[in-house]
Amino acid sequence: MQRVCVGLMTFVTAIGVASAVHAADVTFRHASLLGVRYNELGLGVFSDTGFRRSLFSGDSVLLQGTYLEGGVVTQLSPANLHPGLYVELVPLAVWKTRFSVQKVQYFGVLGSMQSVTPDDWSPERIEANNDAGRYARVGGSTWTLQQTLRAKAGPLVASVVGAWQRFHFDVDGPIYEAVNEVPFAPDDDLLTLKATLGYAVFGQPQTPDSLIVAALFDTLRTDALDVRRQTVAGALLWKPPATLWSTGNPTLAGISGVFLDDRYRTGEPYFAAALAVEFLKPYGAP
Repeated sequence: MQRVCVGLMTFVTAIGVASAVHAADVTFRHASLLGVRYNELGLGVFSDTGFRRSLFSGDSVLLQGTYLEGGVVTQLSPANLHPGLYVELVPLAVWKTRFSVQKVQYFGVLGSMQSVTPDDWSPERIEANNDAGRYARVGGSTWTLQQTLRAKAGPLVASVVGAWQRFHFDVDGPIYEAVNEVPFAPDDDLLTLKATLGYAVFGQPQTPDSLIVAALFDTLRTDALDVRRQTVAGALLWKPPATLWSTGNPTLAGISGVFLDDRYRTGEPYFAAALAVEFLKPYGAP
């Protein structure tokens, strides 16, 4: 379930208030997340590479860590590649807005794209199609507008992330897309909402040697086919101490959840894990 990995990336980047931007006005930044789950695709890598410019300085809590960033976004798995561009703005520490546009390409392996009917995209049918090799190479495009609200009060952290994603697939009829594990029309919209509430068991959120336990709620709906899903989960977010791992600002995350409302999997559990790293370097520094 590659969507779990996407959700973990949102969890890692949104659970705390904006992290401090380097003192330099312009910073080169690379961030990657490796997500792993036991399924056909197995793993996914999600990366941002770009330049970040700090916006404000001073003692105001609301203006700490504000920035404007733009660059290249990449989503890669054994079955698909989605390269593109993104721009991200944090005008206030509690608010982040992001827009991205990507080319989508599915390689036609591991059941990544299958023609289905809106009335039958059951796991049994998907598995039968996999066994018979009934999937195709598919291209297309997508753009995403995402809004994040987040807050911190002592050991408590909270975030709400809403996104509107527009898909275009170069196909003639409905197709099952393995990243989100739902069928889409050739031109379709995906609306998602994720809410997270976390508590720092020890350490400060988003700093080395800290551990956060969190509860997550996730809901999605496709527009053209009106497919709906709701999940809840518990998660752990651990940043190891610098004496153990000091390079790349690492974060280890794990998630265990259940489908609250799904046409075929209501009540079934799911699990995933992820490793996130982030590198910041002042522009022009040796």
